[in-house]
Amino acid sequence: MLCTLCQTRQTCRYGVLFLSLVLKLGPEAFKFDSGLEAVAVRQNEKYYILRPEVIETYWYMWRFTHDPKYRQWGWEAAQAIDKYCRVSGGFSGVKDVYSSNPTYDDVQQSFFLAETLKYLYLLFSSDDLMPLESWVFNTEAHPLPVLHLANLTLPGSQTKR
Repeated sequence: MLCTLCQTRQTCRYGVLFLSLVLKLGPEAFKFDSGLEAVAVRQNEKYYILRPEVIETYWYMWRFTHDPKYRQWGWEAAQAIDKYCRVSGGFSGVKDVYSSNPTYDDVQQSFFLAETLKYLYLLFSSDDLMPLESWVFNTEAHPLPVLHLANLTLPGSQTKR
């Protein structure tokens, strides 16, 4: 069982990225009140700045389960980002995810290109691209090869690992 809370309340979808019924984008920080929808913790945290963590989660969950809902949620996230965050010069964060007429923060964070779009690409790619048995991603979404050290002599050592 991967996540009881996600299975019973769809927290991954509605509690993180798809909580705003208007934009389908989540606020920076949130808490759960009485309903399924997460709400911004503070008034000044209703913004969305193109963060990758939810898309990254969808990718890992897709790779672990191959449940098509993760690709569907990723596609819906991509559509919401394209619809509400695209500006003439690229993409911008929005200041209030609950507003039906959002204003932009006029910043395209570097992690949007380096992480958010990378995880969207990987989510819709074959598992043969960057297989998890061969690659690990650091916190900045940089892929690092998994080194299999069996029968490998380390430099400066006579001992085989």
